[in-house]
Amino acid sequence: KTDRLRRFTVTIKPWRETGEHVVLATQSEAYYRDRLGTSRDIWTETVVNEIHRISGREVVICHKPEAKTSGNAAVHPDFEQALVGAWAMVVHSSSAAVKAMIEGIPVIALGDSMVGTLGHRDLSGLLNPLLPPDRERWLRVLSYNQWTFPEMMAGVAWRHMQDQAALGRDPRPTLVL
Repeated sequence: KTDRLRRFTVTIKPWRETGEHVVLATQSEAYYRDRLGTSRDIWTETVVNEIHRISGREVVICHKPEAKTSGNAAVHPDFEQALVGAWAMVVHSSSAAVKAMIEGIPVIALGDSMVGTLGHRDLSGLLNPLLPPDRERWLRVLSYNQWTFPEMMAGVAWRHMQDQAALGRDPRPTLVL
């Protein structure tokens, strides 16, 4: 099925095979505190240091809007601008990774993520990022696991899950490429 993906008018760009910097897209402070037992600043500094050690590349940090502070890398307030010239993106589990994949920027997801099956799961992948061939298939699956509020209110999401269950399929989002 591709009808749902077409509604989003997504244009998948070719894989980027050059770039100067690594974009580090972070979650909220509460996410790091509650899920990882640390602060966003400590997590960010640790990851930035590892990116520098492994790749030697500049790191551009894109924090969620509630805070724009960090240790030893420039914090970039404009996410779209940060993607310009990016070699790769590193996330823990940010949805920003979906935008990077669409833009042709390889992603490394260090935690549970919608892009986890499409790239490396550790920073050593910065040296040779994965460029999976079928991002459109992944986006089709993803599009059937993301619902708008009006769709939920109208029961569209519920009917889809019931249909999947009736076919003996697990309606939760899974995709292995």
